Amino acid sequence: MVADAASLITQVHLRKDNQLYLNEGIFGSLSEIVYGDMRPPLQAIRLNGQLSGEMHPFTLFGPTCDSNDVVPHQFALPKDIEEGDWIEVGGVGAYSNALQSSFNGFTTDTFVAIKGRQPGTLGSE
Repeated sequence: MVADAASLITQVHLRKDNQLYLNEGIFGSLSEIVYGDMRPPLQAIRLNGQLSGEMHPFTLFGPTCDSNDVVPHQFALPKDIEEGDWIEVGGVGAYSNALQSSFNGFTTDTFVAIKGRQPGTLGSE
């Protein structure tokens, strides 16, 4: 009902082959992907330059070093995504904030309201 209420912006901190390590994970605001079996739309954003149009499947890992901090589905993202790029996870809804924790000292602490924007359109200017 409120899935389109919010997007989550997370940064790629490390890339190893088809594995991306993010500053957000399933113990944070990505928990509903696991517990709600969601497959939200993802959009990669590069602040300086263009990303490739060629897509590739990636596994997403969170920052906690816990072996369970991995998103159970692969997501298609640009093949040349790298450290420092951003990912907008659209349609995370209201529960993404309510279910997040500060497990292993990682916490979601920055929230920004952008009025007049639809989730999933951040990098499409």
